[in-house]
Amino acid sequence: MSKLLENVTAARKAGVPLVAIVTHDQPATVETLSTGVNGCPQIVWDCINGLRHINESGKEALDALPPEVAATTARPVFALKAILSLPPKTMVFAYNGNAPQIIGDAGGAQALQNLREALKQNKRMLLLLGDSFATMPPALRADIVTLEEELPTNDQLGALIGDLHEAAGKPLDAAKLPSMVNAVRGLPALFTAEQVVAMSFRKDGLDMDALWERKRQTINATKGLSISRPTLRYGDLAGMDCLQDFLRKYQSGPKPARAILE
Repeated sequence: MSKLLENVTAARKAGVPLVAIVTHDQPATVETLSTGVNGCPQIVWDCINGLRHINESGKEALDALPPEVAATTARPVFALKAILSLPPKTMVFAYNGNAPQIIGDAGGAQALQNLREALKQNKRMLLLLGDSFATMPPALRADIVTLEEELPTNDQLGALIGDLHEAAGKPLDAAKLPSMVNAVRGLPALFTAEQVVAMSFRKDGLDMDALWERKRQTINATKGLSISRPTLRYGDLAGMDCLQDFLRKYQSGPKPARAILE
């Protein structure tokens, strides 16, 4: 069980009504949680399609809504109001739940506050999905529990790389797998890693230089983050003998650095 699924399950048992989930792959997060939590109506919302069912009991819950209500749920405030009419234990996943018109708009904020006590009474839950909730208004912070989707693990990345080699009909050199995993470690989601690896295949196998370059471009596209692969070496640190000695000792230790931050 993933840490996120474990936390959401615990929140459901405790009757937590409003949860914000920081994730960089919203569809994958919905799939993980909807598969891991069984026995309840499950519904997803987005601003184009409105409320849609994930499972059969979710369909029954939506079918019970008055047609005039169901027809307006593409609008965030109307969707949040409609959630009040859903049956006990319903889970609703809201794509881009960090959008300004949901948590930043006065109507959206009020609609969320109106849900808190009503959902808590019968263990319904609204899960807002987004890449950041840093701009959540103070008035909502006391009402919404924030959780975070963990980054892909080394095992997940290794399995993904193996599957992609098999799909591409390329032999996988097991000795090189750790360096391949290292090249995609830190990417925000398995989907991102999959695309980066798939685009780096060449006739003779995985092009590590291309893989690192695509990772660099992906990281650099994130505001406030950047990655570079400078050619600076220890010998270039002229007049900095103490620093050279420290770095050599650190790199020969049990946990050598993979990157230097400045």
